[in-house]
Amino acid sequence: MRWLLLSILILPGLGCDSCACGAAKAPADKLLMTQKQEPKRPPEPEPEEFEMPPVQRSVEPVEATIGAPAPLFVTEDHEKRDLTLRDFRGKFVVLEWFNPDCPAVQKAYEEGGRLRDVAIELAFDKKVLEEKGEPDLIWIHINSAGPGQPGNGLQKALNARAEFQIANLYADDEPGTIGRAYGATRTPEVVILDAAGVMVYRGAPDNAPSGKPAGAYRNYIAEAIADLRAGNKVRTGRTKIWGCPIGYGKKR
Repeated sequence: MRWLLLSILILPGLGCDSCACGAAKAPADKLLMTQKQEPKRPPEPEPEEFEMPPVQRSVEPVEATIGAPAPLFVTEDHEKRDLTLRDFRGKFVVLEWFNPDCPAVQKAYEEGGRLRDVAIELAFDKKVLEEKGEPDLIWIHINSAGPGQPGNGLQKALNARAEFQIANLYADDEPGTIGRAYGATRTPEVVILDAAGVMVYRGAPDNAPSGKPAGAYRNYIAEAIADLRAGNKVRTGRTKIWGCPIGYGKKR
């Protein structure tokens, strides 16, 4: 009787434990099938790099002559963007042929150099800024050195601009089409245009090729801009050019 009673008390407990264990040990694959499956998304394509289309360079086929409209041109600046001379109508324009390897250019743009100082003073003239609210002068460096010639290459120009802290605009003329159209032969050679785009000066930046003038110092760029701002005719339209010869590449 005692054994019967024990079996009645024990067996129901064993039965419940068996059921619980059976439920806990349900196959894993059946449990996974009950979960919602997320569809795999295809990988997103990487964004394509945008490349600026090449600048369509051009030079107007007219002779560069003092007293006549200067040849218009389109070329690349130091950031490979369009640089169009026509865009600067209404402002005085200084075109300076620039060669970062030329000792005369380096001396003119080192700290305290004559061109470096006058470029800043003329471009940011306090009186002009107060009256007009913006500069009335655009100064453009033009590098016409051809492939393999001293001073050629954008990186050289960028290094020089950083070293000499030059903020002027930069025009790439590796094909030499702008320089040839203007008849440029040396660096630093200068051409100045009035607000209507007429050439009013061609020659040297000043009368001190070695850094010391023979007589009283004259900065021809500053003189010409002062005359233009006063509404007068430029007192000296042409001067003797000095500096390093421009190494043009082959004509294309």
